[in-house]
Amino acid sequence: MPPGPPPTPTALKIIRGNPGKGRLNRNEPKPAPSPLDPPTWLRGDATALAIWREEAPRLLTLGLLGQVDRLLFAALCERASVYRRAARTLRAGLTQDTNGGKISRPEVSIARGALYGLRQIAGAFGMSPSDRTRLMAEPPTGERKSKWAGRLK
Repeated sequence: MPPGPPPTPTALKIIRGNPGKGRLNRNEPKPAPSPLDPPTWLRGDATALAIWREEAPRLLTLGLLGQVDRLLFAALCERASVYRRAARTLRAGLTQDTNGGKISRPEVSIARGALYGLRQIAGAFGMSPSDRTRLMAEPPTGERKSKWAGRLK
């Protein structure tokens, strides 16, 4: 794998307005956006399934999710579910009593690892907070105005 950050998907560059003004890859594979059903193995986790049903339509609308992204997006939902379960347990406290005194709960490490994985995958889909600050949404096609609107006689 080459050093440095992974390349930004062309769809994200377009949404962001191509801030670096770099050349866009016109030959990048473009998975057709289509309604995606979650994988059967994800359906056993109610929290991950709820995350899938909430987030998938948003990513489909932006053109950032297609059939080929299904496995990676399922992993994102699963990581988010693990994080939520660990965080729920940690509400009772970050430490637990043992014979030798207080120790950190194992859920602290679980939550940290799940959040790290979640942030990595979310960044690939442009879902991290820093990615959102760079997004510039275009108005729907019917509402798009020309820069010349109102100037012509």
